[in-house]
Amino acid sequence: MDGWPDDGAGIAVERLRAIEERCLAWRWRLRPLARRLSRTHGDFHPFNIVFLPGRPGEDHTHFALLDASRGGRGDPADDLTALAVNFPFLALAEPGGRGWAGLGPLWHRFWERYLALTGDRELLELAPPFWAWRCLVVASPRFYPNLPAPAREALVRLAEAALEAGRLDLDLPDRVLAGRR
Repeated sequence: MDGWPDDGAGIAVERLRAIEERCLAWRWRLRPLARRLSRTHGDFHPFNIVFLPGRPGEDHTHFALLDASRGGRGDPADDLTALAVNFPFLALAEPGGRGWAGLGPLWHRFWERYLALTGDRELLELAPPFWAWRCLVVASPRFYPNLPAPAREALVRLAEAALEAGRLDLDLPDRVLAGRR
């Protein structure tokens, strides 16, 4: 939040402060969950994933992760929300903000596969502060100064709505990006 300009770049500073305060309150909810600690990447986004073709005779693709220097131990919700926020972010960054029609189904498939493979539905209950932080990173005027104001607003609404709900509702981007709350 320190990287945002004092005027909030079109977002009321009181809203940004309220998001930060709500995230801080989550600390006490997350604190006793040391059992969830896992190896994390720390900067997990699509441009840090390199896909390599499978070897002859293999039916799968290999991949490598770049830039894991920020990694350590943390909740998987941090890495998952860091990667997942790119679905609405890239959809909103597309001129006219119509990209959700293409990326929305991929968002749902991403979460369906992750939850089916891990069974970690608890992650959705713990994701709101991580999600809010990741939404604010990609909404940041410092990192993305050319992001259109309506896209910045939508990303802040995604952060607020998850904190308000107390869980990451996977239909949330569908509602927010369609202009509904």
